[in-house]
Amino acid sequence: MTSFTITNVYTSKIGSGGVDEAYVPMVGESYRMTVEYDVGGTPQAPYPVSFQMADRFTEVQVTDLTPGHKRQSGEIFLPLDGEIPWEVQIDPYHYADGVDPVKSPMPHKFPDIYGEGDQGVPFRKLPRVISTATKKGAFEPAPPPVSIDYYDPATAALWHHFTATFNPGGKIDRMVVMMGKPTSEGCRT
Repeated sequence: MTSFTITNVYTSKIGSGGVDEAYVPMVGESYRMTVEYDVGGTPQAPYPVSFQMADRFTEVQVTDLTPGHKRQSGEIFLPLDGEIPWEVQIDPYHYADGVDPVKSPMPHKFPDIYGEGDQGVPFRKLPRVISTATKKGAFEPAPPPVSIDYYDPATAALWHHFTATFNPGGKIDRMVVMMGKPTSEGCRT
């Protein structure tokens, strides 16, 4: 039987030498969490480490099946400030003990149109087998050093020119021009 004990969870960034180091992310950056844990026994199969921040999650597949101290990180882009809740679970479906992953009650995961990479939005949370390797908490990203005013009104005047050349004797049955303007006042990239 494989056991997992979480020893530390912290927000991080990749430091010198590719090693995760503790770091308080700034608003607007991707938020990276690192979990350090001990593996007791020898896992029989690869297992996931699940990271959840607010309503987004990502999973990292661990293929190192040796016992001992481990470190895994997950990164999620969230356009949030203030206190952000997080949860980390190691092997929530008990794959490490050789459970058939095809028959495991894993939640459906759909792409997150507001994020990047393999993070996803759970369609519905299915009950997980109780994992003793679960840790919850919250962090608060640092504000930017200079304030950003997304709602500072500005007026822009621009024009667009288009020229079409038609061959003599050609026939055009229909031509359509479409234009639009934003209907919201939010920030856009």
